[in-house]
Parts: sequence; structure tokens; C-alpha cells
Amino acid sequence: PTQHTLQSPTLRYEAQLWNNCGPATLTSAMSYFGYADNQTRAATWLKPNTEDKNVSPWQMVEYVNSQVPEMDIYALKRYGGNLETLKLLIANNFPVIIEAGYDPEPDRLGWMGHYLFVKGYDDATQQFLTNDSYDGENLKYTYDHIQTFWQHFNYVYIVLYESGREPELLNLLGTDADATQNLMNALQKSAQEAAADRANAFAWFNLGSNLVMLNEFERAAV
Repeated sequence: PTQHTLQSPTLRYEAQLWNNCGPATLTSAMSYFGYADNQTRAATWLKPNTEDKNVSPWQMVEYVNSQVPEMDIYALKRYGGNLETLKLLIANNFPVIIEAGYDPEPDRLGWMGHYLFVKGYDDATQQFLTNDSYDGENLKYTYDHIQTFWQHFNYVYIVLYESGREPELLNLLGTDADATQNLMNALQKSAQEAAADRANAFAWFNLGSNLVMLNEFERAAV
């Protein structure tokens, strides 16, 4: 459809504590399934050192898959996503988290990484609807904004799903269902972007990162 928003009576917004966008965003997305704890539970496991400024996508996936046995929900991580991927997943009621570059106005604190729970889209306005743990609930970002800043993190995305829907999710992902093939797809995308704009540092970084994950270390170094 041309627009869709995730709906759930248990869905709620979680404003982040200090350097806590990962746990807060993950908590908000999991609330779609009825997860009732606040971000402190996730943060205690994801960043036992409270001064830790970073939580990686693989850690968030591991938390969902191993630390909430009372919930029948799981997570997977893929790279090289695009706007159509996000819309397809949302339209089929799969919560999605992305990691993107960020330098919030008006403070301009400097570039950093930031997670967004993407819960809706509207083709008419060319906007995604998000829960942004730093800037607020139901925050809208344009398609162009997401495209630009999502590239900073290799278009990584985390999908949450109930175990019974795994076959449906894998079918929707197509060739990206297989993790190795997904990396090869992401590699091709980053190579195309680097060739199209040789001054784009993020495209080159993504290219090198994808080669590392495929164990192509010498090519990655070049």
C-alpha cells in the first residue's frame, strides 16, 4: 500500500537515558509484541559499563534472541537495505530498527551513530514515521533523509518477528534471507555507490566493511 503504520495496543515510546539510544529504541520496538520492561533491563545486558557509548546491531539481535525467553520474539540483522525493503517489512507488520548517522539540530554536537525504530511510511508525503529516542515519538523523516544518513551505517537493519512468522519474513527478504548472500548483495551495492561517487567516504567504508565480513581482508585493506 502507499502508506502503512504499525498498530499495537502495547506499542509505546521510550525516551533514551544518557547514551542509551540502542536499549531505548530496542525496548520501544519490542513493546509492539507486548514487552513491558523499560530500557534499563536491555541496557544492563547490552552495556554493563554505563560509560559505553556504543551498542552494536549484533548485540541487540543477541539480546532479543537470548535474553527474553518469556517472549516468543526473535531478531535478525541484514545489510544493504533500501527504502523499498523498509516499506515492504512495515507493510507486513514487521518492526524494523535502522542505524543511521546523526548530528542533531540545533545543538550540533558532532556526528554520531543513532538508532531509529521505523514504524510507518507514507508515499504521498515521502516520509517515514519513527520513534526517535532522542528527538521524540512519531517523528517524521523524509525518504531522502533516511537514504542519506542510513548509508553511513551500511544500510543495516534489524527486523523483529514472532517465531511462527519466520518463513514469511525470509520469503519477503528474497535473496537477502541468506546471510552470506545478503553480504554479497550489500558488497555489490557499496561498490556501485563508490564507483558513482569516488569522494563518498561512507560508500568506501561500507565496501571495505562488507569485504571484511566476507573474509576478503586484503581486498578490504586496499
